[in-house]
Amino acid sequence: MSLTHRSWSEVLRRHWPLAGAAGIFVLFTAADQAWFRPTARRYEGALRNSRDQGLALDPDSLPAVPPPPGLLALVSNNSLTAAEAQERGNSGVLTARLLEDLTEVTSRRGIQLLGTEPGAVTQQPGSVLVRAHLKLRCSYPQFVALLDDFAHESRLISADRLSLDARSGAGMTAELWVSRLILKQSKLAR
Repeated sequence: MSLTHRSWSEVLRRHWPLAGAAGIFVLFTAADQAWFRPTARRYEGALRNSRDQGLALDPDSLPAVPPPPGLLALVSNNSLTAAEAQERGNSGVLTARLLEDLTEVTSRRGIQLLGTEPGAVTQQPGSVLVRAHLKLRCSYPQFVALLDDFAHESRLISADRLSLDARSGAGMTAELWVSRLILKQSKLAR
């Protein structure tokens, strides 16, 4: 039994959704082959070229970049093993070393050290925070230079709080509360 022209049109009229879907499928397949596949190949080629040049765009395939040497030196100068940090923090060695460092920095600047007081030592899971309180007599430029020394120091020392009194006759008196952070090395880092 052969279908005539009239029969084909009747079949298409009855099954128009199926014929429309088949037509859309053919259209999208042609568009995929003509535009999207070549674009995808160009994109994959660009990714391959960037990877070959060391410029990976995919965050999962980024090469491991070692930290700068200055950062490595800063971390190694300010870290101890967890056991050493615990022992030295509890025994007062870290506080004594902080006070020695502060005495050296103040004497280098010609600042008169009126008194030092050790502060609390806080043991944290990844670090130890050592605190001290200083009473100083100095000029304002000397005090600013001392803070600048803290900023450029290879140790992680911060000025937490300060109090200045310029009413005294010979220079000014200052109180400075400082802390030093010592990192605890994990077993994996060693």
